[in-house]
Amino acid sequence: MLRNGRPIWMTPGWRDYYAELVSEARAQGGDPQPKFVAWAEGREVEPGELEAWQRRLEQRLGTGGSGTGRSRSFEPSNRPATSRSEETSRRSRSDASPELRETGSGFRIELSGGVCAAIEHEVVAAVWEFDSREVETGGYLYGFWPPDDDCVQIVHASGPGSTGEHGSGRVRLSDPSQVEADFAEHLVRAKLVRVADWHSHPSRDPIPSPADLRIWGRHSDEAGVLPYAGVIAMPGEDVGWMAPQFVGWVIREDDNGVLVCEPAVVEQP
Repeated sequence: MLRNGRPIWMTPGWRDYYAELVSEARAQGGDPQPKFVAWAEGREVEPGELEAWQRRLEQRLGTGGSGTGRSRSFEPSNRPATSRSEETSRRSRSDASPELRETGSGFRIELSGGVCAAIEHEVVAAVWEFDSREVETGGYLYGFWPPDDDCVQIVHASGPGSTGEHGSGRVRLSDPSQVEADFAEHLVRAKLVRVADWHSHPSRDPIPSPADLRIWGRHSDEAGVLPYAGVIAMPGEDVGWMAPQFVGWVIREDDNGVLVCEPAVVEQP
């Protein structure tokens, strides 16, 4: 897996992602795959690590895989799905977390000019309110109709809502029903569909965190919308939030019915 000629685990942001996966696995009593441990430590898998891991699994599960399974292996949600119904059941859990992939299928997120301006306004307002350029904010994104397989058109962006919580490196949005209860009458009449959400990354990290993945997976499930898009707003390189940069991601099911998060193409005026 290469990005810009380097292994993915050497790319800024991805090493932290794998480190959190490993930490979460061990906290749950699992045994993370050697490749995730190695990537979290910024190195290649060493000879013998995979064999030792397989021996541990055999000892814990019993020869032939008929043991009690008191300790299990752990990997992100990229395990093969045995059936669509089983994968749907997995997705319905509140902690459903898509598998992060580095390449996408060209899914397009079309942002209207009003949406871009609304996001910029929300970000600048949060900077002024909290007197910090590190605080994150966000909101929900709406369209006139659900996404197609390869595109979503977004016509309205909300803020975090009256009970939203902000912090350095985090934001918690209000319940969407609360946000939508404050919609102007013309938005209510439009019968908009919640198709995505957005949040800011002041650090200019375009990669969604494990927490972002869990939230996007849960929001997709709660909205009953798939594909479901996520937009990360970052300060522009030269003028900061005066000209924000938008990075797109899409939550969808791959050909095997596995829930994944892939890069998407953001189109704006």
